[in-house]
Amino acid sequence: MAAGLDAFDEHRKLAPEATLRFRLGKRDAIRTRKTNWDGVKLRLAGSETSTPIPIAADGTFVLLRSQEAYDDEADFLLNQKKSSIRFSPEVRTPGLPDNVRRLGDYRLECQVLIAIGKKELNFAMRAAFNAYALGGDWCSTVRKNFGISFMLPDWSINTTLTVDGKQKNLRTNGVNFAAPIQDKSLPDNALITFEYWSGASLERKQRFLAQFPIHLKSSADKWGAGQQMQSKGNTAYSTVIALKPGKWRFCLKSPDGELYLGAERGKTVVTPGSEHAALWHEYHNFIVDVEQAGNYEVSLDLQNPDLPVVGVKRRD
Repeated sequence: MAAGLDAFDEHRKLAPEATLRFRLGKRDAIRTRKTNWDGVKLRLAGSETSTPIPIAADGTFVLLRSQEAYDDEADFLLNQKKSSIRFSPEVRTPGLPDNVRRLGDYRLECQVLIAIGKKELNFAMRAAFNAYALGGDWCSTVRKNFGISFMLPDWSINTTLTVDGKQKNLRTNGVNFAAPIQDKSLPDNALITFEYWSGASLERKQRFLAQFPIHLKSSADKWGAGQQMQSKGNTAYSTVIALKPGKWRFCLKSPDGELYLGAERGKTVVTPGSEHAALWHEYHNFIVDVEQAGNYEVSLDLQNPDLPVVGVKRRD
């Protein structure tokens, strides 16, 4: 974390007016952040020092430099299982709406994130990443299949980049957003605006979802291209698949991955003849336990876009 503070100071020109905070997050939270941090206590403690760190209502905190704590090799202590909580830096320029970010802020946030990450890697792993990234500055590397993703507070159904009054659309993958920080043609003051799912109306959500074909992907066909689900109205879809006896995994997704529907953690088994809640961008597959070979209809009900329902039933 001290390395992150150093990186923030070193690369401050990317976001001269920005502040650095760190955000707590639940490791098992896929799309929504924990919103109630009452009772969660954090302190920086070593053998000789102990400093409480106030946590704001939104789960963020400020880390101040302390040479005394650094010399004492102090570490963060939580009053709950530490492995269930993650820490992430957040760089923001004040005065912008909550759904708007500067590209320079993301660039500086990346420098902080990577500086912390490098300290957590051993020498061999750092050397391997440096070789793959063609240098030590991972935030500026332009290479296929190499990029830095940032976690959004919510699913953005429309993301736009604005430079000198001109806009273009950017893609997000669920709550993961690969900001174009490596594109040197884009200035630091470029603005990225997110239209979050939670703030959209019912009609807006339905219009957004209607743009995408939805495919059934399953282990029954070795996770091939999948079968496109047919519309049975504005909000209902279904397809039929032949299944042999056994346990078959499946999920629902658009071909480009923009939409993904999976099972809630710990509730993955779907009994033929029943319906189950599905979650957007939850990457646990459903499992259907088939006892009798035959044709099975897989259905999706999006009448309430916030509460998708998946069903499986046998077709004679």
